[in-house]
Amino acid sequence: MAAPTTPAIFAAQNTQGARRRVAAQARLYSDAKRLWALRVAVVSVLAAASGAAALAAADTARLGIGVGGGVLLLVLSIVGGDLERRKRHQAAAVQEEFDTNVFQLPWNDLDGARPSPTVIAQAAARYDGGRDKNWYPDMEGTHRPFDVLTARAATSAGARRPTAPGHGFSPPPSQRRSPSPRRRRFCST
Repeated sequence: MAAPTTPAIFAAQNTQGARRRVAAQARLYSDAKRLWALRVAVVSVLAAASGAAALAAADTARLGIGVGGGVLLLVLSIVGGDLERRKRHQAAAVQEEFDTNVFQLPWNDLDGARPSPTVIAQAAARYDGGRDKNWYPDMEGTHRPFDVLTARAATSAGARRPTAPGHGFSPPPSQRRSPSPRRRRFCST
């Protein structure tokens, strides 16, 4: 029979280093969401302004304003999307490092490079939330590998409910709402 994970997942996730990683990934995901919102707002305003300027301009200037506005919108959308994607990838790498440390798993080089300690430290320092403790539920009495599988399953159910388009972050289990009565009826055995 397999032994429990030592140290226990519940204890390992609440060490200073683990809490710093959770804070960093939450801040990086928040940064990505803010970049997405900013990109949508800027592109929307510039599209409206470009369209209004083209309509108000003389016939000879409309083409130039339309093309210039379209090119500017395209560049801003591509650059903004790249910055947002980079933040999401950094957040995912920090979460992966948190998981590999807490679950005592080897780093998978196919997932990419480990996040730098500088990125983690800077993002964690900017974190002002309260979701850095008790990320996974207590698995006391559950032996390896079932403790790891149960902890992952407990958080991955909520991760399928994105909070913004393209973002899969969800709050830790301790901050989630309980399922609706209808869902409880179908999920209970």
